[in-house]
Amino acid sequence: MDNISEITEAFKKEVRLFRTPQRVLSLARSRPFTADFLVTEVGNQNSSEPHERKGTPAAGRNRILFVAEGSGWMESRGLKRELKAKQAALIPKRTNCVYWPSPKSFWNLYWIDFESRGADALLSWTAFHPNSPILHCAASENLKRHFRAILGAVERGYTEHTTLQLSLSLIKILISLHENPLDMDNSRSTHRIETAMNSMRDDLSNPRSLETYAKLAGYSVTQFSQRFRQHTGTSPMNYLNELRIQRAGELLKSSDRAIKDIAHELGFEDPLYFSRCFRKCVGLSPRAYRER
Repeated sequence: MDNISEITEAFKKEVRLFRTPQRVLSLARSRPFTADFLVTEVGNQNSSEPHERKGTPAAGRNRILFVAEGSGWMESRGLKRELKAKQAALIPKRTNCVYWPSPKSFWNLYWIDFESRGADALLSWTAFHPNSPILHCAASENLKRHFRAILGAVERGYTEHTTLQLSLSLIKILISLHENPLDMDNSRSTHRIETAMNSMRDDLSNPRSLETYAKLAGYSVTQFSQRFRQHTGTSPMNYLNELRIQRAGELLKSSDRAIKDIAHELGFEDPLYFSRCFRKCVGLSPRAYRER
């Protein structure tokens, strides 16, 4: 029970709370993989008592709540929001928040605190937003399984292998939150973005403007660029250029056509600009790539 600390008496019978010991955090920070996906706290509350719990993560750490069953409430930045079953909520770094189960219900709540650039980068791919910190989770059973795996691992004690399990489970949780077809707005957005992506794949020889693709998706340029990056991890035009360069690589390997002809076929009027783009994407010049 040494891992469970700072829990009020009202919570002791219904909460499992594990904070990663400092010696384990120091070890994890020294390893590249675990340093990028560092879990600092994980817990579970199965409660029908309306106890209020302060939810402010430690400095520099994010917290994700996941309501597996039941319902409750959270209050942050002066706004009170209901948390329902199969929903997840983000408490960002340095954000004061309280949350509690509904007085007329119960909840089975999981949470995880984490830090580091790798986790922050994956988090930015999800649909969490400061004005919309709650997501409906399509993969709720997967999320529950990942949280149970983490709790099972830390209950057996912290070892070097445990730190790897924690990092891997955190990645799985963030990926599950990125795939959210039950969030209807997100589902419609995904369909519209993928419609634009399909058009890009058809336009390799005659790429259109960013404004055209944004209009095709039904967004302003700013909205389109933001949602496209959230979906793919890169900008629309960078994605299009990567497709063109990928096709150029196929043509370089499968034919003996002149490099300038391949560049022209893929909409690059200037062969030197094509070579710069190719080198930036692949790390080799078109000629070196062909001869490799």
